Amino acid sequence: MISPSINIALMGLILSSSVSGYVLEALPKAPADAMLGIISDLISAGNLAITENHGVSVALAQEALAHGIGRVTLYGAMSAMILALASQSSEIAARPLKASGPVQSPVDTLSFARGWSQAPHGRH
Repeated sequence: MISPSINIALMGLILSSSVSGYVLEALPKAPADAMLGIISDLISAGNLAITENHGVSVALAQEALAHGIGRVTLYGAMSAMILALASQSSEIAARPLKASGPVQSPVDTLSFARGWSQAPHGRH
């Protein structure tokens, strides 16, 4: 339960910071830090129409939200890929080494030969 909580918090941080950065670059005059935080929170929450009251058009808010969601999606994809590779490598490391060729015990070889010689004709 701790890992999903941490990942949700990280995704929120990535979304908010990506939206803030996009808005900051797109606006001709940078808003104050407190106002940028409010605008970023509104956009991240999906309240795009309200951002016009703060000098950000709905179109810019949509672009900023799409940019932020793209960054969150990239984080999720990279996290899944890294965990899959780590899982695969730990599984490979846990496997015992195999001999270069098939090794059978003498008992296995004899029982196979007896079963083969007793098989009905046509199975040879």
